[in-house]
Amino acid sequence: MKKIKVLIGLLIILSCSSEDEITENELGNPGMIKSIISSSPNENDAKISYSYQDGNKLKSIAYSKESLDDGTLDYKHYFFYEDNLIVRIESSYRTENITNLNVINYFEYDNDGKLIKFTRDSNRDGIETHNYSHLSNGNISDSYKRQNMSNFQTKTLEINDAKNLVSDGFYRTYTYDDKRSPHYGIIGFDKLYFAEIHLLGVESYPEYYNNIKTITWNFNSRSFSYKYNSDLKPLSRDYEDMNYIFTTTYQYY
Repeated sequence: MKKIKVLIGLLIILSCSSEDEITENELGNPGMIKSIISSSPNENDAKISYSYQDGNKLKSIAYSKESLDDGTLDYKHYFFYEDNLIVRIESSYRTENITNLNVINYFEYDNDGKLIKFTRDSNRDGIETHNYSHLSNGNISDSYKRQNMSNFQTKTLEINDAKNLVSDGFYRTYTYDDKRSPHYGIIGFDKLYFAEIHLLGVESYPEYYNNIKTITWNFNSRSFSYKYNSDLKPLSRDYEDMNYIFTTTYQYY
């Protein structure tokens, strides 16, 4: 049965892959994120475009970048809802090093709408499973198993009072500003902010409530500075690395 589901999902991805233009019915409500453009020194810009269903439910996220070495890099994510919960994301990837990678993410919730299980089914990496327990102190226990692991392991995701992930249970820690994330207002995204779903090509975890100010890992750190619009969402973000400035700009509907 699982193989049938995966096959159907991949057929959907292939049938949608030519739908690059966002139609009038796929526009977001005013204030919803429309696109994110990342600029890097000595590289072409990367663009992430968002289309919607019903104004503030995601239909797709599409990433595209013209590589200096190997043509266009792209990946696309298609979203499927039950009521206001995201239950499936179907993705296809192509980069310099990855060709025809297809991934389906499945999400399960309890009766209160809390995410309790996330399954990642990849035609390259196999099946990865996360079972979540929501603790009384607000943190989340993540019992996970990847394809190459013989047993489940457990880590604790630390969550602050604003419902932002501040520690991934391994070696990364995060701090945040008090402004709204570009993804704030997308229905269903508020349930996934701690799930390691690798959607946006920068961080493993999707920001929903606030914006990351600093990331610290091992003996390294990175700091971000923002400019905001009147809705308190970012217009731009800068960070410095190896004496270069990397800029991200945000456009909204």
